[in-house]
Amino acid sequence: MTNRNGSPSLGRLLTYAAACGAAAGLLALLAVQAVVWLLPPAPGVIGANIGLGMAALAAQPVVSSLLAWAGLRLLGVPSAGWSALVAMLFYAVFLLTVMTSELGSALPLALENPLAAMVAYAVLEGALPMLVATMAGTACLRALGRRPAAGPAAEGP
Repeated sequence: MTNRNGSPSLGRLLTYAAACGAAAGLLALLAVQAVVWLLPPAPGVIGANIGLGMAALAAQPVVSSLLAWAGLRLLGVPSAGWSALVAMLFYAVFLLTVMTSELGSALPLALENPLAAMVAYAVLEGALPMLVATMAGTACLRALGRRPAAGPAAEGP
């Protein structure tokens, strides 16, 4: 079937969203963790590392949604900004769910190979939640049918 309205099909949109979401989640996790690792611990300040960890946890959904927005926009997904904004809300819920579940904390520790544990951590807490969140955000906006408002140009003579 030919798509004549110029917007990508739902399957293509979800594929774009999955690719952008996985890449954005992984890159955001790596970027936020790199900042945390590069900052030296504050000597003599009780709770500074806890505050840094909380700031990193709050920054990860924001950074990942900005990266997802850029990727979706580059791929020409309609309403890329709104999709990334809705995905950030889903991502915050999914990320907290994964981090508080037993699977999210036990799987990387159960693996004997440190490299496999790091990859499992990156996938479980970076790529997978944002992949699902970006797909959900894009699908929600597609289901709501965001269309441009009809203006004077849309009216006939």
